[in-house]
Amino acid sequence: MSQLSRRGFLGLGAAAAAGTLAGCSSGPPAGTATWSMWSSSAAEKKVWTDFGNYVEQQLKVRSVATLTPSNGYPTKLDLQLVSGTAGLVTALNGTLIPTYAARGAHRPLDDLIAADPDFDLDNFYPTSRRISSFNDKTYAIGFDVAPTVMYYNKDLLKQQGIALPSKTEPMSWATFRDLARQLTEPGKQYGFTCAPAIDDLVSWIYCAGGNVMSADASRSTLRDPEAMEALQYVIGLFVTDQVTPPIKNLVTESSLSNFLQGNVAFMQNGPWQVVNVRKAKFDWDINLFSSPTWAGLHNFARLGPDPTFWSALGNTAYFTLVSVPLTILVGLALALLLNLGLKRITIFRSLLLLPYATITVAVAFVWIWLYISHDGLVNAVLGWFGVTGPAWLISDSWAMPALILMSVWKSFGFGMVVFLAGLQAIPQQLYEAGRVDGTSPWNSFRHITLPMLSPALFFVVVTSVIGSFQVFDQALIMTNGGPGSRTTTLVMYIYRTGFENYDQGYAAAQSLVLFAFIVVITAGQFLFQRRLVHYDN
Repeated sequence: MSQLSRRGFLGLGAAAAAGTLAGCSSGPPAGTATWSMWSSSAAEKKVWTDFGNYVEQQLKVRSVATLTPSNGYPTKLDLQLVSGTAGLVTALNGTLIPTYAARGAHRPLDDLIAADPDFDLDNFYPTSRRISSFNDKTYAIGFDVAPTVMYYNKDLLKQQGIALPSKTEPMSWATFRDLARQLTEPGKQYGFTCAPAIDDLVSWIYCAGGNVMSADASRSTLRDPEAMEALQYVIGLFVTDQVTPPIKNLVTESSLSNFLQGNVAFMQNGPWQVVNVRKAKFDWDINLFSSPTWAGLHNFARLGPDPTFWSALGNTAYFTLVSVPLTILVGLALALLLNLGLKRITIFRSLLLLPYATITVAVAFVWIWLYISHDGLVNAVLGWFGVTGPAWLISDSWAMPALILMSVWKSFGFGMVVFLAGLQAIPQQLYEAGRVDGTSPWNSFRHITLPMLSPALFFVVVTSVIGSFQVFDQALIMTNGGPGSRTTTLVMYIYRTGFENYDQGYAAAQSLVLFAFIVVITAGQFLFQRRLVHYDN
């Protein structure tokens, strides 16, 4: 297999967090796609059977699948590796990838990924890519993110006279512990059950604001205060509060079997167990996971060592320092021109205001076309003068200036209208008095126009600075923050943190910092305006 296209990879049966395996003594027959997958129900088996049929139809090769119940899957995989009968592609829980990669059971996929122009690892979540890597090599391709959820026995809660959990508000940890204690009768029924494995513990760690690895994946963070708080809480449920079935029961029967027997109120498990929980002979539902604990200033502390945050802040400052003066100068110059009272000036006024009235998304797509390296209008015009234009939107040096130029063109209309209104409000007798005294046009502009226009100028400066610190649309559409992170603005980084990486707490901290920057800068502008802005009185 020379390329790792999506079609080719699926053809090998890669579905869940999968990676190709090496070291098979015999190997599959030529023209056969062999793959392994866990399957614990008839419904799942049908899904993978249909998937195998699809592989055969699309790639014209024989598909051979090995389906194994999930609780015996690792053991079966080990036996296949030892006997040399493992499939070309094998589904694997992400937590086990380092184990098999360190043993040499997996084959790195980097050369296949590099050889396939249609396959882009950036299409996958950063966390999924980290989980799929070992020693800076990619050993798997993730396909599924499966957080654990909390199932609960509605009949058991009603029998005890306990109100059902809210469908919109998660319980606090303290409330959940008290409820589990109330529902526990040792030897008869229990308040809570889960598998004492890292998969289930991770959910509690995340709720506490912690993580299992540092941001650069260089060390384990299980000893950090947030992770220790979560681990101690779960250990307390097992050991101190004794609200769970005995450990030996979990080993021999599993948390699912205990819950299906009807003697456990709450079960932490994956959403994939819905197909099995449907077999329960009691009424059940899924509840929101226990609410996160107060993280204090932890998210703000993360800002300091985060190079991407400071890079985004620098990009935003650069954009503001260049775009705001240019926008004001262009708007003021056009307002002075429109104020001359030329014929048909109303038509030009309307045309000049059109860019500001057009939505940013539409303008961004037009400017993408203008900036095309070979066929774009900008480089074509430069070519008339013998100048070879750059690849604007993918150049490290020109990507941000290209965004600034587009933003100035889009925004000058606002300042132009405000300045024009201010110019028309200046009493004409001031200019007449200046002309009587022999004042030059420059001195008239400097000593009459600017002082009288200063309130409008101050308003435009304040609103333009606030708007430029929130630049987002054009950067997202035209460059997506690239090349690299050259045009990643602070609002874009906040968006990616909160809505792509789902780190809402950290995104909120970044937003508050951005708000603080805007407040401080605006306050400084109001302090300076006392000396520079002149009102009628």
